[in-house]
Amino acid sequence: MTNPWQEQLAHLASDSLHQEVELYPKAGLVSSVDNGSHLDMSYATFIRSIAALDGYWLEMVKLGAHGSAFATLVAAGKQAEQAMLAATAGINTHRGAIFILGIVVAATSYAYVQQQSPASIPDIIRDLWGRDIYAHRLSAASHGTQMRQRYPEAAGDIIVVAGTGFISLFDDYLPLLQNFFSENGTSAYLQVFYQILATTQDNNLLYRGGRAGLQFAQQAARNFLQRGGILQQDWYQQLAELHRQFVAQNLSPGGCADLLAATIFLFKAERLLWD
Repeated sequence: MTNPWQEQLAHLASDSLHQEVELYPKAGLVSSVDNGSHLDMSYATFIRSIAALDGYWLEMVKLGAHGSAFATLVAAGKQAEQAMLAATAGINTHRGAIFILGIVVAATSYAYVQQQSPASIPDIIRDLWGRDIYAHRLSAASHGTQMRQRYPEAAGDIIVVAGTGFISLFDDYLPLLQNFFSENGTSAYLQVFYQILATTQDNNLLYRGGRAGLQFAQQAARNFLQRGGILQQDWYQQLAELHRQFVAQNLSPGGCADLLAATIFLFKAERLLWD
């Protein structure tokens, strides 16, 4: 039996992916405006992928409510990945989101059932699944694994980020969104995205542009934020130009997009379940 709150929480996960792909200008990324730096995927590809994942989010809500073992979460994620690939003709649109958002959704569900606050979610992730997350390794063929082998001093490690309970979402990105949303609406998502970009070792950037590409992307985001971010009068024009520069260099920070979707989900879940 499915409770109404479970369906609502699963819908928020799907909606967070819709909000992310609709958003523009996100430097180098697919949106409802254009394909960014991607020749193999489009907005329509993402919409098909999101629809294919609907059942996965509800499953993660239910598994999380019971504090299911990490191996069970992984098995559900693998099935979701197959559904994604079937919907996109083999294109990886949301593999990172399946992992990142899947864990966050499950932990949010557990926190609600246990009558714990949203601030407890990082501890929940560490306590329930931390040891198994650190023991979990992604495919040797994945871009992240390849980048950690090629650039050990520069590459990020999503396993380590997950093992900490995605603490940066709660310490940095979620408070930023809470501060900006009331005055700026969904434009606040862009402020958060560029903060994520400025501070994240995104292996997608390393894969496409090497160290120079990663450094360029992070510095460009920092420069935008230091000038005032979306509080500047011409912020949209600046970001549209930055998007063009990323496309010209074939850069695409897909990992940052996944973290943004997780932040949006947490922001809305807190309002739904705890406000």
